[in-house]
Amino acid sequence: MLFAYSNAVSIVENMALAATDMGVGACHIWGAVLASLDDEDLVASLGLPEGFIPLCGLSVGKTDEVYKLRDADLSRIATDYLD
Repeated sequence: MLFAYSNAVSIVENMALAATDMGVGACHIWGAVLASLDDEDLVASLGLPEGFIPLCGLSVGKTDEVYKLRDADLSRIATDYLD
């Protein structure tokens, strides 16, 4: 079952990156999705196929935030190489 979380997160992250690329604001809404699991009527109103449950979510919309290209400090990302 854990692979489903990984797949969902990968999809939502790609959606967030695409939104940013289009100049649209994006925000992961994990807490709202988790809270919705306690509300059967709310989950039913999402129109998901039978057996599906929400795992993560993304809100998108207009923003006043200006996204600027920046250099990433790769020294902040630890990398181990395996032989």
